[in-house]
Amino acid sequence: IFGGDEEAMALCTKIVDTVNPDLIDINFGCPVKKVAMKGAGAGVLRDLDLMVRLTEAVVKSTNLPVTVKTRLGWDDSSLNVHEAALRLKTIQEFIFQFLATEISMLQKKLWNIKINMV
Repeated sequence: IFGGDEEAMALCTKIVDTVNPDLIDINFGCPVKKVAMKGAGAGVLRDLDLMVRLTEAVVKSTNLPVTVKTRLGWDDSSLNVHEAALRLKTIQEFIFQFLATEISMLQKKLWNIKINMV
């Protein structure tokens, strides 16, 4: 899911919950101009306080694991993924642990590539 409004993200999470997914994945990585310029997708990287509030809204709206997909930063001068990870980790411990486990498994078993992990 993606968005820039806490109430809409919470509602979207509840709607998605009705189809019994394995997890909820928040997309803070979409670079498409019409998404990012409206403060959603990768655009959220310009406002980490908003990223935290959006993630909290999703986490509070479900009992499912929540993952966050993002980029290293908005641009080369704002590589803030480490700060984002630290702030989001306080919301729900398994957000990044779950994602790290899945990516790590894929890296070792499917591809021989290096992945920048937080």
